Amino acid sequence: MLSMRHLFGGLSDFSGHQTLSPQGDDDKLVGNSDIWLCHNCGDCSTRCPREAKPGDVLAAVRSYTISEYAQPKALAKALKDPKKLPILLAVPAVLFLVIGLITGLLDFTPDTSQGIKHYKFISTWLVDMIMVPSAIFMVAVFALSLKRFLGDIHQNALAEGKTNKEKIEPVGFLMSLVKIIPTVLKHNKFSDCTENKEREIAHLPSGVMDTALTGLVCPLRIFRFSPV
Repeated sequence: MLSMRHLFGGLSDFSGHQTLSPQGDDDKLVGNSDIWLCHNCGDCSTRCPREAKPGDVLAAVRSYTISEYAQPKALAKALKDPKKLPILLAVPAVLFLVIGLITGLLDFTPDTSQGIKHYKFISTWLVDMIMVPSAIFMVAVFALSLKRFLGDIHQNALAEGKTNKEKIEPVGFLMSLVKIIPTVLKHNKFSDCTENKEREIAHLPSGVMDTALTGLVCPLRIFRFSPV
């Protein structure tokens, strides 16, 4: 397991400007699966006699890890910078307008004699032309980042003697994933908290709603029928 002394030794602030480990072994730290065992319940921070806030440290390490594996790096850094938010919003908006006007799929003065319908202003083809490639890009980047993330965790486990398997076995991985899904959906671990036990109630509905909406919207979007 990661020692709190190891974490506190190098992480003096949460800005990411300094190394996360005393020896500069950031790769070993971000590739360690133990940092994800914390549910950020706050019990350790409350009970710590030195008021070191270990829960905040682990949260900072996880945030750093997500940024480290996010691709492309420039976009990942921009998403964490509030000053760049207007640019991030402007780029897709301008792209949408340019493609729409060039292709004629965006019409600000359509014929509304037979009623106002959204597809007369913004063709669903225009939406698909932008959203489908964006979705494919997102899935591809996520898959590559996840592959690297799991690979680093496995290599770290090998180095620490937690496993003797040279490669991740797909069947075993899927079985473990299926086994843990009920725990994730039920939010059982949050019930073990004493400081933030109410998070179980707050997280559970949002998790159920996200899952339900994803399962509902995706099929409707794929199999929808609407005039162009």
